[in-house]
Amino acid sequence: MRASLLALFCSLLLTGCFQEAVKETMEIVFQRDGTATLRVDVEVANEGATPEMTQRLEELRGEMLDGRDAWSHRFERLHPKDESYSWDKVDGKLWRTTHIARVNPDDLGNIFYDSAVQIRYHEERGFAELSIFTGASQRATRDQIRQYNDAADEWSHAVTRYYVALDELYRYTESYPDRAEGMFTVVFAALDDGERPKGDPAAAAAEGATEDRGEGESDAGNGITEEERDLAMKVVKGLEEVVETGGWAGGRDLSADELARLVNDPFPAALAIRFEGEIEEVEGFVPDGDEHGVKVEQKGLIEALAAMRGRWASPDPFHELIDRAAAGENAPPISVAAFLAKPRSSSPPHDWREVRVALDKELKPLGTYRVKWEFRRPPK
Repeated sequence: MRASLLALFCSLLLTGCFQEAVKETMEIVFQRDGTATLRVDVEVANEGATPEMTQRLEELRGEMLDGRDAWSHRFERLHPKDESYSWDKVDGKLWRTTHIARVNPDDLGNIFYDSAVQIRYHEERGFAELSIFTGASQRATRDQIRQYNDAADEWSHAVTRYYVALDELYRYTESYPDRAEGMFTVVFAALDDGERPKGDPAAAAAEGATEDRGEGESDAGNGITEEERDLAMKVVKGLEEVVETGGWAGGRDLSADELARLVNDPFPAALAIRFEGEIEEVEGFVPDGDEHGVKVEQKGLIEALAAMRGRWASPDPFHELIDRAAAGENAPPISVAAFLAKPRSSSPPHDWREVRVALDKELKPLGTYRVKWEFRRPPK
């Protein structure tokens, strides 16, 4: 393996998806004076996945510097009270632009004029309420939709193969329970290789799991046979394929994960909402790190599968990795003993179409996002 899946999962959870060629974030802060401060940051990668994409990024840099990009046109429609624009370069190349504008909340909808997003803001009796209504995403071209459908089908095949492999392992260890510890040690050590110190038994298992052995030779560190090691590694390779097919393939400029967001997510940027005052009611939004902030949850392929916890297997090595990565650097290593102490069940997908239907359902955006909070204007 080039890198442990755990390390990759940590990266995916921190960034929200695979490395993006263009990363766009939007923050709306509702002020006590009745105005709203809108901030949009756009970060551009140094290079694209293909020469064509690299050329497109260069063109985008020129558009951003000249004020001809989509966000410049959107901000022109805001008629802000105050506005600022700044940019940062690295090695002479544009890396990031930042638009900031202070506007009347009733004008916020103008920033979404070219999308299927509508905003409504209302103040009454000591409360403020923001409602956002969405339709189907209009951000992808026909060719990108075609690419996404091909990529989503490929990913669904990979997910199906992973759960079939996991089912085979569960059935085998159910018949031979004394073999489970050694086989699952190989699984988790291989997924987490590079994270453990030399001399650790799990590190030796990871090293052994990736070496080629002679016919009939056993994995001496775990007391399992070559056939049992292969059965365990089939799960690892299946999970690798799930992650890899979410990346770049077939000469695409965008990863399958990016295409999933572009085709399904109607918001032109990752959206966070900030305000003073306690939240009274919330719908659709999810918490964003503190009690005075919410955000629209973004889902790519990894997040969609994470939302299907327990659907095809329980417990699931995929979700063990997700939980371990989400817990951060100080999380304890995955415990094979704790994993084996859980009752195991498996019901893999009938075929890849079942996975694709489930994926489409998970990626479908909510139609309404609403948050209501305590609001008091300062005395004049």
